[in-house]
Amino acid sequence: VVRCDDDALLSSLTGMLEPLFDGLVLLYAPDREHWFSNRVYRERIDDERFDPDRIRDRYLDGGGEERFDGDAWIGAIDGVEYVWFRVVAGNWAELEGARSRAERAGTGLIVDLRHDVGGDFTFARAALASWSARDVPAFRTRTRSGPERGSFDAWTEWDVPGEGAPVEVPVVGLTDRYTLSAGERATLLRRVLPGVTGLGEPTNGAMATMSGRGLPNGWFGTLPVQEVE
Repeated sequence: VVRCDDDALLSSLTGMLEPLFDGLVLLYAPDREHWFSNRVYRERIDDERFDPDRIRDRYLDGGGEERFDGDAWIGAIDGVEYVWFRVVAGNWAELEGARSRAERAGTGLIVDLRHDVGGDFTFARAALASWSARDVPAFRTRTRSGPERGSFDAWTEWDVPGEGAPVEVPVVGLTDRYTLSAGERATLLRRVLPGVTGLGEPTNGAMATMSGRGLPNGWFGTLPVQEVE
């Protein structure tokens, strides 16, 4: 039996996981920083390039519709409606109001998903359903079903349900390398809609559902368990 201390074990495990470069491959060890396989997240590369507090304090105009909380920044920049979503959850219900205000003013709408940490993309799907008059295919997923390399369930097709009408003003969607998981799936849904322009950096590339497991020594790890295309 070969024994090693925690530092050596952590070094060995992270050395094996690092080449995966996946934002959903994480290792949690007590009294240590969470370790990310994705180097951008692990080293916080260019993290300072996006600061929601700076946007709130220096760029948003203010007014009766302006609100700030941990999940969303809502306001306007030079008359253009702006909403930043930190997570994909019930906060996406705010999107309809932002759209309505933009259309009444005849200006535009900025949907900012930079540094979006994920959540449940079905909230974004429901919110975007009113942006199209027809169902629009967006992406598909399949989930691992066994240990063999090709063991997956059947593909599930995801679309934007057509329950409304296209937005009547220009829409810009912003992303960066910290747009993760459900934030990326929301981006896939948004990009298939007419009249919506994407700007910014490519997203993190970690958009699959992940699964977590406890390790025998009390540590905890996560891995993606899906393919998305």
